[in-house]
Amino acid sequence: SSDVCSSDLEPQEALERVLMMVKEGKVVTNTGNTIDIVADSICVHGDNPEAIAFTKYIREGLAKAGVTVANFQVRKK
Repeated sequence: SSDVCSSDLEPQEALERVLMMVKEGKVVTNTGNTIDIVADSICVHGDNPEAIAFTKYIREGLAKAGVTVANFQVRKK
């Protein structure tokens, strides 16, 4: 799993990071380095008023990029 916090990143930057993780298998660390990762999920944290819109933006961006979003019960292994 890779975490995305709605209060730390702008939606576009978060989407770019998630797409990089999904399509390239890489993430940017909190120190700015890029490392390889194999992630099965995205965990979005946020307790601010924008959290739901932020999550919707990420989901819609994934769909527009051709990424299949599914719950763990229906995903292919």
